[in-house]
Formats: sequence, structure tokens, C-alpha cells
Amino acid sequence: MKKKYQNGTVFAVPLSGGGYAAGVVTHLDGSGAIVAYFLADKFSQLPSLKAVNAFRVGSALTVRRLADVGIVAGKWPILGQYAGWCQADWPLPSFGRPDALDDELRWIVEYVENDLITPRCEVHTSSADARALPQQGYLNAAATERLLSHLLSGIPSIPMTSRSSVGKEQK
Repeated sequence: MKKKYQNGTVFAVPLSGGGYAAGVVTHLDGSGAIVAYFLADKFSQLPSLKAVNAFRVGSALTVRRLADVGIVAGKWPILGQYAGWCQADWPLPSFGRPDALDDELRWIVEYVENDLITPRCEVHTSSADARALPQQGYLNAAATERLLSHLLSGIPSIPMTSRSSVGKEQK
């Protein structure tokens, strides 16, 4: 069965308190694993593709590895293809995770395009840079919806025609 989406597909995620988050599929491996960049905006209604096309990689609220089941099952509506999609503008990031035994240490985890499940390499570091990386983890649809609902809970909903604002991942 052919996937209904590709790199550059823009989709919406319903939030538990009402409204929607919007994301862009930036990497997929063909097995159901994707990387998506999510906007820092909360939309009161299903966002328009035009509103989401103002989004740029540097203004992502969060970047996550997740399962595509929300898109494939139709629970997360596809809004269309990102205008002027260029894969080089949306790099596959390294991810960071804490060390289980030492709070001062972190792991930098890297993946390759054709396998977003198995790490290509993991590097132990104490670097502050690793703390700024997107969090390591693989989310199912329900966890993705809960995370986005939490991250966007204090942000007022904006009308569909408003442009995306600049934001950073919240903890």
C-alpha cells in the first residue's frame, strides 16, 4: 500500500483541550517511522496550508521521531505539501538523551534516513550542546498528541490566517 504522505507533507494534530498543532514530515524511513518538525503555534481550527507555509526550520517548537499511524489512519489530517519544499533546508537532527546514571552526562544519538529506529551511533558527552538537541525518544500517536497538548497548553489559539510565530522547545 502506497503511503499517503512524503517528505514535506504538512499535517495537523488535534489537541486534547481543543484546537490543532501543525507539523511537517521531514524524514521517513518507509517502515512507519518519521521525523516531524512542529510549529510553535496553536490553531483554534484546522490550520490552512498557507498559515503553515510561513513556518521555518529554526522556529520549531519541537522535533520528534514518531510513528506515522496518526497520519496513515486519517486521525491527523494532511493539509498538503509544504510550498517550495527543499530537503536540504530540513536536516535530520541529532537527538539528545540523559545518561541513566549521571545527570551531568548526555548521549548524542544519530540516525540515518533509511532507518529512523536503530541508532547509527551514540556518543557519550558532557557537552551543554547535547542538552539543546531534540529529545531522544520514539512517540506513538497518543503520546505525540499528549506532548503537543502539554507544550501548547499555555499558548493562546490563533486564527487560521495568522502567520507562524517563532518559538523554542519548552520543557
